[in-house]
Amino acid sequence: MLEHPNTKQFEWMLNNYKETFLTDEEHQYIAGDTLIQYQAYFITENSNDSISLFFCKNQNGALNIAENYYANKPYGANGAVLFVINSNDEYRTNDLLSWFSGEE
Repeated sequence: MLEHPNTKQFEWMLNNYKETFLTDEEHQYIAGDTLIQYQAYFITENSNDSISLFFCKNQNGALNIAENYYANKPYGANGAVLFVINSNDEYRTNDLLSWFSGEE
């Protein structure tokens, strides 16, 4: 996987969430944005909630991506990683936002 300061942290979060995450192969990648070093998309196995992860050069870059592409979606930034949640359930959305926010 990507050599990024937050890679291990997010790998742990994906592997230790209460529901299994699967790679979302059908998601469209954002092309041409130089702030993004790596992007990955996952979907929960049972509830079909999705999370998009954008590993950026820094936190300002992550927030810039959020403002440009995801202003109307629930998102957060943990260090230089932007995470965007897509769920039809407000409780699960908040749970995922809290989980991936970490201790910040």
